Amino acid sequence: MSQVLPIRIVIADDHPRIRSWIRTLLGRERDIQVVGEAENGQVALELVRRFQPDILLLDIEMPVMDGLEVMRHLARVKNPVRILILSSYDDPEYLEQAKRLGGDGYLIKENSPHQLAGLIRQISQKGRGGADPVEAIILPLRTRSHPPKHGPRAG
Repeated sequence: MSQVLPIRIVIADDHPRIRSWIRTLLGRERDIQVVGEAENGQVALELVRRFQPDILLLDIEMPVMDGLEVMRHLARVKNPVRILILSSYDDPEYLEQAKRLGGDGYLIKENSPHQLAGLIRQISQKGRGGADPVEAIILPLRTRSHPPKHGPRAG
């Protein structure tokens, strides 16, 4: 009987509570292992290089280097990590950029608790570079169409 290796995940989000929530949620899953957490895009790139995860859970709006710039960098260096965008916004511009940069999924944070592990498994099984992978697995959930114009936001 062979043992299946867990899906290795790096979480990149600038909000400690979101990272903690995701880590706790995924900690219940036997086939998923969180191997690193990053509070900004630069740290995310370092952790991807160091741990070589299967999937990077990536917030778009982060300090130092945003998620889209992280994706551009990973595409330039041809890193095979699969990328699942976790965002507070269903902004069509973000989705289009994520698709163009080779993202594997786009999930709205507020509606994702029960879908996150399943989507991670789906992305892991599909592999990278399939036919329009973001479009195929985006969840049609609506929260806010665009970030608020003023005030803090949990992006």
